[in-house]
Amino acid sequence: AGRLVKRIRGSFAQHVAASRAFGHLAAAFLGLGQQSIAEELTAARVAFQKSAFPRRSGVYAWTLESLADLRLRHMGCPPSVLLETPRKQACLRPFLNGELARRAAEQALPLYQEAAGLLRMLFGEDHAYH
Repeated sequence: AGRLVKRIRGSFAQHVAASRAFGHLAAAFLGLGQQSIAEELTAARVAFQKSAFPRRSGVYAWTLESLADLRLRHMGCPPSVLLETPRKQACLRPFLNGELARRAAEQALPLYQEAAGLLRMLFGEDHAYH
């Protein structure tokens, strides 16, 4: 994955194709069960979008959400399970582990907060995207 990231950055220094390439590769590696590589590529996509396109966008916010989702999934707590109603008690077990709860609070929640703030600013609180 490291070689791919270098090649993308070298070929598309400030081009939307780099963002798309990171996204497609992350999806491919996720489909292959390579969670860590998918997370690394999504983090590279976030960093690329932040530096290449200084004005924030919905795409950037949704990429932040994707990275947070990947991080929670990697910790053993897929966001889709957290959103189920009624919520299963088992989905909350990872958060009872102090280390996992700390990692979620440090590595995923700030991404969700930034994404929500951007979506609120871009679309308003009453919009479906927020």
